[in-house]
Amino acid sequence: MSYITIEDWISGFILILIILGITNRFVKKNKTDPLIVRYFKIGIILKISGGIAFTIYYAYVYAAGDTFGFFLEGKAINNILISDPSGFFNFLFLPINKNIDAIRSFTWIWGDPIMTRTEENYFQIRLSAFILPATPI
Repeated sequence: MSYITIEDWISGFILILIILGITNRFVKKNKTDPLIVRYFKIGIILKISGGIAFTIYYAYVYAAGDTFGFFLEGKAINNILISDPSGFFNFLFLPINKNIDAIRSFTWIWGDPIMTRTEENYFQIRLSAFILPATPI
């Protein structure tokens, strides 16, 4: 199962073009600094290429792991927003110990709420649920 859609690839390509345009403006503005002129564009391109390579490997070769778990559980919590807004905000803002009954009764995609056993993991799920309404999924 791939979590990267054609829309993601298109929007990613557009963002890369925007970043490269900003990079060009920055380099032209700082053309008196030989280090920026020589290395900045190369550094940005290498950084973007590494991110793309990592994404391709993680999404298509590795195809599993906690990152996908955080994403899927955040998406499941996000789906509560329409049906039960107060429940959504409880999931989003209450700590685990104050929200344990809701966590146990919630239908988790991974079956067992294993991703919610620590506050750090639960934070990742909440962050994903918070960001997802702003993304075109």
